[in-house]
Amino acid sequence: MNKKVLILTMTCGEGHNAIAKSIANELTKNNTDCKIVDVFESKPKLKKFYNDSYLFLCKHFPKTYQFFWQKQRGRRNKPRSGRQSRCRMLRW
Repeated sequence: MNKKVLILTMTCGEGHNAIAKSIANELTKNNTDCKIVDVFESKPKLKKFYNDSYLFLCKHFPKTYQFFWQKQRGRRNKPRSGRQSRCRMLRW
């Protein structure tokens, strides 16, 4: 019996979808059934808004996007605990 994998992605540019497809292709080579689901698929207006907002930000405010991207990447390496970490996330 083949293993089954559900890969959740979201349309926000095309990076998440490309990675999801790449992961699915590799897993399929190992006899794993994969299904890719866009979490916004059932909400087309939200999907369009989110994708258009992302593309607008990247096109018109690339330095702002880069700032937040770098800020978020730096957080992944720091331990988070309790209320203090939630407050930092809210301030971001």
